[in-house]
Amino acid sequence: RTPEGLDTDLPNALDAFTKALRYDLSNKIAATRVTDTTMAISARKQEYETQQKFLESATGIVAVAERSAKDKDFGGALTSYRQALNGLGQVTATFKDLNQKARDESGKINNAVKQVISDVYASANESIEKGDAALINGNIDEAVRFYSMVESIVDVVPAEEGSVGAQKKKDMIAAALTKID
Repeated sequence: RTPEGLDTDLPNALDAFTKALRYDLSNKIAATRVTDTTMAISARKQEYETQQKFLESATGIVAVAERSAKDKDFGGALTSYRQALNGLGQVTATFKDLNQKARDESGKINNAVKQVISDVYASANESIEKGDAALINGNIDEAVRFYSMVESIVDVVPAEEGSVGAQKKKDMIAAALTKID
């Protein structure tokens, strides 16, 4: 049996066991199978609804992440996207349609995460540029303030040690710190 087959196999089996029971009301095996099959159908329906709730929850979290990104709350957006991905990870291959939706949504989320990270780096570059402009205008305190902001801006980007992302964060922070010196 395939997981998709259960969607038709269980109702067909229930129908067959019910007919057998109607034919012979004293058939204890058929009666047990009707009960067992009914419970299996109910459990499968409940599992479908649970996995569907994972998808719906992830969709709601994505909406929060998108608002956060729009409001330039990049840390909040990345955190929400991670939560949505975790929820989508709970959707199993048991139900092909739900699993496909979860994979599609995960792909969209991963692209959105890349965009948010790009926006973070653009914001950090903008802060460096503002610091440069302040320095040119002779406002050293303001320049230092803008350069100092770079570390907190890029800090929201998750990056494992040794990864390209970690190196990019270090490079941006180093560039800002060099300008402070």
